[in-house]
Amino acid sequence: MENKRKQFEEFLELENYKIEDELAEIIDRFRQYKPHEVFWLINSLIMDNTKYAFENRKKRISPKLANRLFYLYKKNSQTNNDLKIKNKANELEWLRTKFIKIYDYYCMEQFNQNEVLEDEDSEDFTRMSLRNFHPHNFLTYHFDYPDTSWFQYLRAIELNRKVIDEILSKDNLTTIEVEKGLLVCILYDFFHHQSYSKRLVNDLFYEKEKYKFEGFLTSFSKKQFSNILSKFGIRDKEFIARFFPEIKNEKVTTLGYPTDKYYKEEFSLGVSHKERIFFPRSNFVLDEFWNYILECEEMVGRKDDFVELYTIMLLTKFFGKDNVFFNLFDDNGAEQDIIVLYGENILCFECKSEVLKEPFRDSDKSNIRMQQNFKRVIQKAYNQGQRVKENIRNNKGRYYDSDKKESRELVLDLSAYSHHNVNVVCVTINNYLNLSNRVNKYLRIEGKDKIYPWVIDIFSLEHILNKIKSINKDEAYFIRYIRDRIKSYLGVQSMGAEELDCFGYYLQYEKFWDSMNGSFMLNLGNGYATFVLDYIPRPELDLMLHYFSELANIEVE
Repeated sequence: MENKRKQFEEFLELENYKIEDELAEIIDRFRQYKPHEVFWLINSLIMDNTKYAFENRKKRISPKLANRLFYLYKKNSQTNNDLKIKNKANELEWLRTKFIKIYDYYCMEQFNQNEVLEDEDSEDFTRMSLRNFHPHNFLTYHFDYPDTSWFQYLRAIELNRKVIDEILSKDNLTTIEVEKGLLVCILYDFFHHQSYSKRLVNDLFYEKEKYKFEGFLTSFSKKQFSNILSKFGIRDKEFIARFFPEIKNEKVTTLGYPTDKYYKEEFSLGVSHKERIFFPRSNFVLDEFWNYILECEEMVGRKDDFVELYTIMLLTKFFGKDNVFFNLFDDNGAEQDIIVLYGENILCFECKSEVLKEPFRDSDKSNIRMQQNFKRVIQKAYNQGQRVKENIRNNKGRYYDSDKKESRELVLDLSAYSHHNVNVVCVTINNYLNLSNRVNKYLRIEGKDKIYPWVIDIFSLEHILNKIKSINKDEAYFIRYIRDRIKSYLGVQSMGAEELDCFGYYLQYEKFWDSMNGSFMLNLGNGYATFVLDYIPRPELDLMLHYFSELANIEVE
C-alpha cells in the first residue's frame, strides 16, 4: 500500500506536499499586492474557467475552491501594500496550477485512505477505486456546486420571504431588496451590451483596464454600484454595509483547509476597498447565500414546511391538483406527507429538510457521520413510505385530513389499489450525494417486497420534471424512470454523485441495465447532466427577460 501511495504521489507530482505550506504561499503572495490586484486575479480565474469547461478540462478549476480562497484572503488581507502584478498572464497560470495541485492533493488523500485501487495487484496505479463510497461524497461536497439554477434559488428565497425578512431586519433590509441586489451583482456586465443610457455605458465600458478581464469587470465602482442599487429601490448604503464590508488588515495565523466553510463568521457576498466593490463573479453566490440562510436559527422550524410546499408545487404542476394529496393521516393517526395517484400507480413522497452534514476528511469518521445522516433522513423517509404499502396490504389504506378520530374526514381511499404498485420517493432539501445515488449502501429493507426508494433533492426533481415536459413525455415516463432507476442502484453510479447524470443517461438510452445482483457496474461521467439542463422553462425565461429589460433601461443621472 505504501508503495502504491508513493507511485501515486509521483504521478501527481505531490512528493513532500503539504497543504498548509501551499496555502501560506498563496496568501503571502496575495498580501504583497494591492487588494484590487488580488480581486482581479481571483475573478479572472473564475471567469476564465468557463473557457476551459470543455476546451481543456485539465485547466478547469473548482469554482467553489476559488470562492473559498477569496474568503481565506479576506481573513488574511493586507490593505496598505502597493505592489502591482507585472505579468498578469503568468500570475493567472501560477494560481491555476496551485488550484489544480490542491484538488489533486484532496483526491490523493481521499482515495488513499481505504481503497487505492480496484485491484490491489494491479500495476496501473492511475486507476482509483470507482466503488469507494467516501471520497466521492467528500470531493463532490467540497469542490462542486449543485446544478441549481438561479431561478430556483430566487423562488426558494421568495417562498421563505417571511423568515428571511426576519433575518435581515437587523440590517434594515428586506428579502426583495436582497433578491434584486443579488441579480444586479450577477447581471452587472449586461450594461456593457444592452444599456441605452449613453452615460451609463460610458461609466461602465470605459472603466480602467486594470479592473477588467476580457471585457468583464473584476471589481465595481462603489458609486456606480450604489446608483444602480438605488434605481431598483434597494437601500444602497444598507445593502453595501451588510454584504460588502470594508476589507481590513488581518492575519489569521492558522490556515484551515481552503474548502472549509466560512459561515462561522458573519456572512458577506464580498468586500469594499477604496471606493470599489468586489465579490466572486459567478451566480454561485446565490448558492452561498441560500446555504447561509439554511443555517440560520430562524430557519429551524421553517425548513420542513418549505421542502413540502416546494414539492407539492412541483407535483401539482406535473400531475394535476386532483391527483396530488397531502397532509394525510392513516387510521392510526400516522402522517404521510404526499401521495400521488396516476392510473394504477401510487407514489409516496416523504419530504426531509435536514441539510447534509459535511463528510469528515477521515473516512472512518465520515462513514459514521454518513450513516447517521442516512438513518435520520433517507431510512426514516423509506420507513414512512413503506407504511402506505403495508396499510394497503392489510386493507387499511384509508387516509384522513386529521389525526383526531372524532373530527376527521376521509380524503383518500386506496383499498382498490395493489401494494405492488407503490413506490417511495424521499425528497431532500439538498443533494445527498452518494447517500442518495447509492441507496443500497446503508438501507435496511423492510417488508416482503425488497424495493428501494428513489432519493432526490427538490431542485433536481424540478429539473427532471421540467425536462420531461419539455420533450413531450408524460407522467408514465417519470414513473418508469423511477422504477428503472431503483433497480440500477447496485450497478449504476454517477462519478459526481449526481442524480441528474443518471437521468441524462436515461434520456439518451431509455434504459438502465438491471443490476440488482451487482454483476454489472456502470460509472457515469459528469457530462450526462447537460442533457437534462438544456432547457429554460417559459416562466423562468420571462423572468430573465424582465430583469434584463430593467437593467438595460436604467437611467443614471
